[in-house]
Amino acid sequence: MAFKVQMISMPQMVAALHSFVGLAAVLVGYSSYLKADDTSTENNLECYIGIFIGCVTVTGSVVAWGKLSEKITS
Repeated sequence: MAFKVQMISMPQMVAALHSFVGLAAVLVGYSSYLKADDTSTENNLECYIGIFIGCVTVTGSVVAWGKLSEKITS
């Protein structure tokens, strides 16, 4: 991808790819919550925090991509 993207569009590509990192964190946290044998408060809290941070990362990365590519104006 880096060879096909112009240098001026590189920040948009990084923001878009970073959203996949946040999505992976959400999916890992959710699957960990579903597969957990231990239903303790600590385990649930860890899953919730991981999912929350992943959601914030996805949202922030999508907004950054939109602003950098001028699809979001405000």
